[in-house]
Amino acid sequence: MQVNVLFFAALREQTGCSERVVDLPAGSTVADVVKRSGFSDAMPSILVAVNETYVERTQPLMDGDTVALIPPLGGG
Repeated sequence: MQVNVLFFAALREQTGCSERVVDLPAGSTVADVVKRSGFSDAMPSILVAVNETYVERTQPLMDGDTVALIPPLGGG
């Protein structure tokens, strides 16, 4: 299956792109996308949305889903 992955802010800078299509085996989860994108599961502060809804990393994916990876935001 294929999912479209969107990268925001610092994650976009780290990957060098704002989005990419990722091929995954059937039954893959959001955690698989995070790993495939080069980010460790040790980065629990990355927020993830699938089709514009925030989800847990255990969320199963479907062909054609859009996964947004959003880094923590700081400010003051």
